[in-house]
Amino acid sequence: MASDSILILGFGSETSSAAEISGVAAAKPDNTGHLLSRLGYKVLKVPDGNSVPDFVAQETIDGILIDSSYSSSLPDLIDFFRGYESTRSVPIIAVIDRPRQLQELKEKRIPRLELLQKPVSIGILASRIATNLRVRKIEGADRTHASLGDVNARLRDINDRLSSEREEAKRIQQALLPAAVPKSDLF
Repeated sequence: MASDSILILGFGSETSSAAEISGVAAAKPDNTGHLLSRLGYKVLKVPDGNSVPDFVAQETIDGILIDSSYSSSLPDLIDFFRGYESTRSVPIIAVIDRPRQLQELKEKRIPRLELLQKPVSIGILASRIATNLRVRKIEGADRTHASLGDVNARLRDINDRLSSEREEAKRIQQALLPAAVPKSDLF
């Protein structure tokens, strides 16, 4: 999970407060991104002055979390992500406060789009993100039906696991070595 990158649009400083978005009292204005970072995700936010298309072209994105207040045309934004090669198969979770917009998106039946109606707790968001990313990686294991992005996500996950196992083996080997070179009577 350490390498999973989540693009967050509309949570934190771009909106009035995380408490309004999540329905949970928030100690910080960017509680959602902070929690996801603490859970081991790489949280991505589009820097001020950058456009979403330029940012998406430069970053590897494994999941997208959008608050409906980020864009006046959420369906168009989701269509952009589904039309862009690198985000075509990326799971998108949209938190929506307008019932009409929610219904419109449900009727479109967009693949890998999960719609949540406000208020949503931050814990539910974290759970839904983890579940969607895990499903994507499992689908990536089925190479006959998986997209290139799915397979890459699965390979990054395997690479991270092998790296951590290699580091653990290194620590064990170093613990087995003596602290000092043993002295010999022959030399």
